Amino acid sequence: MVKLLLERGYRVCGVVRSPDNNKKCGHLERLEGAKEGLTLLKGDLLDPDSLSAAIDGCSGVFHMACPVPSYASTNPEVEVLSHAIKGTLNVLDACKNSKVKRIVMTSSVAAMAFDLHKPKDAPLDESCWSDQPIIMCHRREPSFGWIRRTRSWREAFFFVEVVESGNYTVA
Repeated sequence: MVKLLLERGYRVCGVVRSPDNNKKCGHLERLEGAKEGLTLLKGDLLDPDSLSAAIDGCSGVFHMACPVPSYASTNPEVEVLSHAIKGTLNVLDACKNSKVKRIVMTSSVAAMAFDLHKPKDAPLDESCWSDQPIIMCHRREPSFGWIRRTRSWREAFFFVEVVESGNYTVA
């Protein structure tokens, strides 16, 4: 995404946990156009102030991150699910406060694929949401990543449709 935006002449501000970590960010800084068009700022999805500082002045935001612990979580409901939802809402709130015009969020088909109420041949759309109990029961080990995506997306759609009365496009 960063490469494509730079190639098209956009200025890109990326939020990363460790902008000075060449192992994790060096590939971005070596992209053509990065020297002039890329700024990497230190931030965290759970730190609203860092997000606000990065998002302020932007006309569009691509939200592509989700907190994922680097260890086997002993409490995934808190360490994975609540952080994912809170991070998504922090990004949306920063966008609202900075008057961002367009928000694009990435997710996974996992957020919609396990909806047993949807007719088999019906397309997946914003009316389809994976059923958390089904994900929990039909997998040997519950995939909190799948549940995280579903719940984060549902919160984002609720934010856009109810809180912001449809003032944003979340794609």
